Amino acid sequence: ILSSMLSCIPELPEEQEILNIVDLGAGTGAVSKYILKKYPFSKNIIAVDICEDMLHKISEPDITKYVSSLEKMPFLDNTFDVAVSRQCLHYIENLDLVIQEIKRILKDDSVFVLSQIVPLETLMKDYWSKIIKFRQPLRKHYFSENDWINLFICEGFSVLSIERFSHRGSVLKWASKYNITDLDMIDEHKKLLLNAPEQFIKEYNVSQNNDDVNYDSFWFVVKFSLTKKMKEDSV
Repeated sequence: ILSSMLSCIPELPEEQEILNIVDLGAGTGAVSKYILKKYPFSKNIIAVDICEDMLHKISEPDITKYVSSLEKMPFLDNTFDVAVSRQCLHYIENLDLVIQEIKRILKDDSVFVLSQIVPLETLMKDYWSKIIKFRQPLRKHYFSENDWINLFICEGFSVLSIERFSHRGSVLKWASKYNITDLDMIDEHKKLLLNAPEQFIKEYNVSQNNDDVNYDSFWFVVKFSLTKKMKEDSV
């Protein structure tokens, strides 16, 4: 998924020495670290997150860290060639403000890469939302792939490509990742999956594995372009 997110990073023009990249909602820096290690070109990587404790876990000196909300970022207009966001924007109440900020800090002919876990476009979307709400009680949005794409298209972004992936997860992996030790909460999560409607169990490949419950999650990665001059000329 990380490789797919960044496969659209544009090649550097000969006259450009550094590619400026911002990781929005960077958390502990998985995306930023991947860019740093995998891409040989000269780059300036900025990791932005509202949680200072998470950013402290990024120890690489070549990644610059900013504690900031995404609704109002401390960057000049037209600063970045590439912006990336992975599993973050669903936590933000006012997405309109965030999108305007993304547009403001991106250069003309820039790239924005968005990666999110989304529901399948079936009648089971509501049950998916119920489970996600249990896992992520602070989440604000439960958008489908089309919801996310249309949100950005309406603000002048154009789709370059879309890729889709499935990922096999489990309740115990989820509990370990988020340091959840409440056994009642873990059991409740298992029950939500095992007692789901038959269609949901089939679509999300829910199965019991000894004391664990496995399921599929579905990711999409959409790569947008933002051409500011075209939009300004059409106004």
